[in-house]
Formats: sequence, C-alpha cells, structure tokens
Amino acid sequence: DKFVCLLPQFYRYRKQPYLAAVFGNDKIAATGTQIFGFSNISKATLLNDQVTGKPMILNYIPLHSRLTKIGGGFATYNDACKSGVITAERSGDSGRYEMFQTQRLPLPVE
Repeated sequence: DKFVCLLPQFYRYRKQPYLAAVFGNDKIAATGTQIFGFSNISKATLLNDQVTGKPMILNYIPLHSRLTKIGGGFATYNDACKSGVITAERSGDSGRYEMFQTQRLPLPVE
C-alpha cells in the first residue's frame, strides 16, 4: 500500500533544521512520527541513506497508544519543549485528540 505524508512539521534542534513527518494511507490514518534531516535546506533536499538512496529516518517516535485505524503521531517541538517532542493522537473510542509529552528528544542522544 502507498503511504502519504500527513501534516509535516519543520523545526530546529541543536541549530539544525529537521522534518517531523507522519505517514498514513486509507487503512491506517497515521503510524507515529518519523524524523528526517536535510542535506541542503535551501533546496529542501533530505539526507539519504547511502546504501538504499531513500530518505534516512533519523528517529522514530512511536504512538503512545496502540496502533489503530485512526492512528496519530502528529508532532511538534521547539526549545521550550523540555520534556521532548509533543505528539497528538486520536482516540479510537472517543474520537478526541489527546496530546502526549513523549519524553523523547527529536534525535537519539549521541
């Protein structure tokens, strides 16, 4: 199945630009947040894996709750987010969006 990018978010972390993207399709609305870096921000060129040539996923922030058709993972971050990336997920039961402090930094600690 083909996945499409939903609600991308650009942010800066450690003075570098990043893209937080959520992918979904007609079966799963969203699968969590994937973080990508740029090789050239002025041309909007993503970092690519040297072996596959595909965009390199620098970090993955899974859903707080179990994966459902509704899904979620729409994310945001800025320096004020001391507790890490903030995500929004839609509850399958209530249909409401809930926000979560993930306690995860945009990039894994090196």
